[in-house]
Amino acid sequence: MIRIALVEKIPDDVLEPALQTNLGRALYNNPGLCLPFKALASGVHYESHLGPRLRELVVLRISAELKSDVEWGQHFRIATTAEVYGKVSVSAAEARDIRDGKLEGFPLKERIAMEYAMAFDKNAVDDEAWAQVSEHFTTIEALDLTILAGVYGMACRLTNGLGVPMDDGILPISAVNSLL
Repeated sequence: MIRIALVEKIPDDVLEPALQTNLGRALYNNPGLCLPFKALASGVHYESHLGPRLRELVVLRISAELKSDVEWGQHFRIATTAEVYGKVSVSAAEARDIRDGKLEGFPLKERIAMEYAMAFDKNAVDDEAWAQVSEHFTTIEALDLTILAGVYGMACRLTNGLGVPMDDGILPISAVNSLL
């Protein structure tokens, strides 16, 4: 159920059309908060020291755990097509395993990143989790991973809490099974 109206359009000179998602249109009811949020959401990708595949693995894991079809759908499309990064970052089978929490088949560094992101989201980062992250990531990468997890945890909660509808052309979390 949509709980907040979507603005018809955000002016192109305010936010580039590619970033005008339904979440952006919901948040643009308050431009003063929408624009900083969108800047932060862009920053965790364009200013990050983490590679595209690792970022998308983390976003998919968080969005699956928080049951955000909107964020999952956006990032499933980004990760499984060459549309954004020029190559496929994640296969549909990998996305299914991420959705289902079956991380054993992923390389250790990727598993640690996804597990740490979930621990962060649950406010359960302890010294052991931090030690694992610190062993495999530089300090700035660990910071980038932490901010990425926080931003997408918030984005998932916003889409769910505000009842933001799925954007055209994206698939819900459950659709992965039909692609295999």
